[in-house]
Amino acid sequence: MVHTTLNSVLHSGIRSHRRINKDLYMVIVNGEEGEYYEYEIEAESYTQASEIAESLAADNLVNIQYIEAYKLD
Repeated sequence: MVHTTLNSVLHSGIRSHRRINKDLYMVIVNGEEGEYYEYEIEAESYTQASEIAESLAADNLVNIQYIEAYKLD
């Protein structure tokens, strides 16, 4: 499944639109103590989805062992 977002930018009084295609990813962050966190993340790539999940896990002070990322259709 692809989710399309629309960016609107104002340049010298002229409005331009740029379409950004983002996909939905299921990212599972596995901690060193056996805990895990699941996130559904809208991102442009697996890398970006993993980075976002890593940041969210860091907010919960998770010591990350590994990250799994799956693209949802």
